[in-house]
Amino acid sequence: RRAISERGEVRDEASEELRRIRAEIRRLRAEITGALEEAINSPEVREALQEPLIVVRHGRYCLPVRSELRHKVGGVILGRSWSKATLFIEPEWVVERNNRLQELLSEEEAEVGRILRRLTALVAGRRKDLDLMLREVRHLDLTFAKAKLAEDMGATRPAIVKGGGRRFKLLRARHPLIPRDRVVPIDVWAGEGFRVLVITGPNTGGKTVTLKTVGLLVLMAQSGLHIPASTDSEISVFRRIFADIGEEQSVEQSLSTFSSHLRHILRALRGADRGSLVLLDELGAGTDPAEGSALARAIVEELLRRGCVALVTTHIGSLKVFAHLTEGCENACLLFDPETLRPTYELVIGQPGSSYALEVAERLGMPPHLVGRARELVEEGRSEPERALERLRREAEELARKAQEIRAREEELERKERELEERMREAEAEMAERLRRAVEEAREIVKRAEREAKEILRELRGKTKEGKETEELRARLREMRDSLSRWLEAQAREAKIEPSKVEAGGWVRLKGTRRAGLVVSVDEVRGVAEVLLGRARLKWPLSELEPVPPPEGAEAKAPEIPGVEVRDEVNLRGMGREEALAELERFLEEAKAMGLKVVRVVHGKGEGILRQAVHEYLRGRKDVKSFRLAPPAGGGAGVTIVEFE
Repeated sequence: RRAISERGEVRDEASEELRRIRAEIRRLRAEITGALEEAINSPEVREALQEPLIVVRHGRYCLPVRSELRHKVGGVILGRSWSKATLFIEPEWVVERNNRLQELLSEEEAEVGRILRRLTALVAGRRKDLDLMLREVRHLDLTFAKAKLAEDMGATRPAIVKGGGRRFKLLRARHPLIPRDRVVPIDVWAGEGFRVLVITGPNTGGKTVTLKTVGLLVLMAQSGLHIPASTDSEISVFRRIFADIGEEQSVEQSLSTFSSHLRHILRALRGADRGSLVLLDELGAGTDPAEGSALARAIVEELLRRGCVALVTTHIGSLKVFAHLTEGCENACLLFDPETLRPTYELVIGQPGSSYALEVAERLGMPPHLVGRARELVEEGRSEPERALERLRREAEELARKAQEIRAREEELERKERELEERMREAEAEMAERLRRAVEEAREIVKRAEREAKEILRELRGKTKEGKETEELRARLREMRDSLSRWLEAQAREAKIEPSKVEAGGWVRLKGTRRAGLVVSVDEVRGVAEVLLGRARLKWPLSELEPVPPPEGAEAKAPEIPGVEVRDEVNLRGMGREEALAELERFLEEAKAMGLKVVRVVHGKGEGILRQAVHEYLRGRKDVKSFRLAPPAGGGAGVTIVEFE
């Protein structure tokens, strides 16, 4: 860095000789430009100039002189303009200085070359170290690039399956090049339960994208990249991956759609084995339907025989029947909404699909009699297994539609339950605020009453007789007592607290709703009850509850459910070694029983004796996966983070 600048130029400080040369160059340039500026300012020379400028031609300083007035500026002509109206003349009084400048520039070039050669020799001597550093830098650059890609895609690390047969399971998988706000995630797997997956469905329904998603994600995982899929995804390492996706027609090579497909399929059949993944798009297309169907079945049978994992897309009906009846094969379909004429891009494994050609034609306005005749011809051309499979497909679609309706209802119920729970929390917070204000007001009344009572008592002690004044003071005390009682009764009426009707173990309903819950406990002082409502356990004002009979199948009086406090932290500060370890053991067993994975142990810093005892104890527990000190913001050396297996 001392010799080379950030812009890659050799610095003046690279050598004393270079510093001297460049200083002389700067001095000489200033001298030349000063002399030329002085000439420009003289009337005789200015009159001959095309413009009052200093020009550099071929590295030498000169002046732009009009061609017809060149006799007024003596010197060397270095060139002329394109229009021939201007001559670039080097005045005779700067010729020697320009010559000296050229010598210095040559010396500078030689010195820079010498410095660069010396630096090159130094670098060559550290070649091994530099090669090692470059390899590490390349590795770091690749690692950071992988991390950035994973972050941008929302990708996760899949589980790599080792041993056994080749398989993959991609859950919530997304094509990495489709925007996340547009892509429909799919669940797709093969290799476990079946090896060949036959995918059917309408055109533009997502069959080809499914194949590309599988191929890309498998290759990404085998390249050490995270994939845009769920963390539960699993992928084996395939030795070879073959793909025939899309059309590759070629006039130059005389290739038709069928020929281009067949060329890729032959390559796959020659090399596929149990360690291979094969992806075939539109199998059997581009030729006679009967021959294409037979050829497609023969290819699938060969893939099964070779034991490779394969995904095949097709429109051939007989291939769906073959997949349904053949062990090692399975059907899958991409759903299509015939009402909107739009694919849903949802992949369903275990169900054959349809091309929906007749439904689309009918929706687009084709005459009903033509559509009806087409359906008759389709039924006539189908075999009995194909008819049965079509019936199964329609029944599966109906079941899927009903399941979707049920899911929608469940989601609506969950939404309403969340809204109700939110209303409960808001009401509980409001009740707590009302109680807080009431308590503060009551305290203020009591304080005021105490002050007045003390004042009255002092006055009573100062009286020796019970005269009229004494009676007045006693009347004031009675009035204060009655006033406080009336206020407390008004508060009770306002809250409408009737604790006798709500009991622990009984059933209650939230007023204004149909939701019933089990009463866990009642706090009559605060006027609230703890209610078990579904999965939620909430505190609710007694005034908003009303007793109801137990639901059907429930006991009239359920046993009281004790509250359970789930702790994720234990404080051992101030305890002796034995007491602290006993408390730690109880806490860890309790945390494990509650299903906690990570807990905090607070032992303080001090001299580190208690921390050392805690760490020795943790090392001896087999159920402790790891433990470490907390970060500075979380307690530092005074807190240990424990992670269970």
